[in-house]
Amino acid sequence: MKFVLVLCCTLVVILHTTSAKPADDLNSQWEKYKKDFNKKYDTAELDALHKEIFARSVKEVEEHNAKFAKGEVTYTKGINQFSDMTDEEIKKHTGFGHNH
Repeated sequence: MKFVLVLCCTLVVILHTTSAKPADDLNSQWEKYKKDFNKKYDTAELDALHKEIFARSVKEVEEHNAKFAKGEVTYTKGINQFSDMTDEEIKKHTGFGHNH
């Protein structure tokens, strides 16, 4: 009887975790990212733009780290405070790419 109960609970957990939509996962990642890095945008349009950039960064990190797991590259990547910025914004923020 205990085995059946454990099996049922396990199936519920598996079904719940596999039925989550990727968009829901991205939304929760985006909200956590904004909280972790204190990101705020003046308009919904800017929020959507930076979320799109963030989504591309997440995809790039996941693809790169999958290559790392296969031994195809020698380092991992991660999400950081620049993961929602355009190249131009990163250059402006860091000062790299400017001729002084």
